Amino acid sequence: MNPRRPSPTGPKPVSFDQTRTPPQRTRHIPSLNIGKILTVLVKLKNLGLSDNTLRSYKYRLERIAKHVDLDKPELISQYIRNVKGSNAYKESFVKAYNHYSRIYGLFWDKPDTSMKEKSPEYQPENP
Repeated sequence: MNPRRPSPTGPKPVSFDQTRTPPQRTRHIPSLNIGKILTVLVKLKNLGLSDNTLRSYKYRLERIAKHVDLDKPELISQYIRNVKGSNAYKESFVKAYNHYSRIYGLFWDKPDTSMKEKSPEYQPENP
């Protein structure tokens, strides 16, 4: 039964605000980090990177900034290693932070996210 559409004998509909769940709270990104991220994005835009690439880098850097200080490369490497996802997904974080570290002159050891070639599955021939 739809809560917004009353049955002929049922109660009045519930307003939309009462049925909606509140949004989950996210960790706050310090304004200093937001400014640094925007600086990186502007410099990358001037180098000719596409808007979609910049959007991806912005998401990755903001996600890192929610959990770790962007100016502590040791913690960044550890965070990227522990992110749940494929090696290609982790590599996207490495690329985004690599641009950040180059622009701000930070040295960091990139975590190993090398792709391992998958062997083809064995499929026996049908006689």
